[in-house]
Amino acid sequence: MGFILDKETRNQKQISELVSQSKNLAMFLPRRMFENYLLRPAAIAAVVNSIPGFSEQPVTETEISESINQKIKLPELFSPVSVTDDWAKQIHAARLLSKIFGEKSEHRVEYRKPEHSISLAKWILENHPEDLDEVTEVLKGALQRRT
Repeated sequence: MGFILDKETRNQKQISELVSQSKNLAMFLPRRMFENYLLRPAAIAAVVNSIPGFSEQPVTETEISESINQKIKLPELFSPVSVTDDWAKQIHAARLLSKIFGEKSEHRVEYRKPEHSISLAKWILENHPEDLDEVTEVLKGALQRRT
């Protein structure tokens, strides 16, 4: 058995302590959280457009991209860390997705991590599986530890 955890805002010392306390059963994603791998605008557009009643008009990939570009400057999406150029790894992606879902649906649809992150991951696996290469490597590492 093992655990793959979101890095969140843990520093290397905290990560090392958790790995040690877990007797090397804990592993961490390189990005802040799993949702950081799901920020492909085409995937988000496809998922939101598949939700009945999400929007009166289809949401475009360009609209999602513009929304992301506006929001990656918001300090509350990075807190407690600072805004960074490496936003795709450091941003609180679940909060970002929540803002996008709320804004684009005029608050009719709330982002639900268990449901929507699975839909986003499926779309990415079918269309751009390379976006999940880091996750694949972590999973391979976890499986190699167990064999």
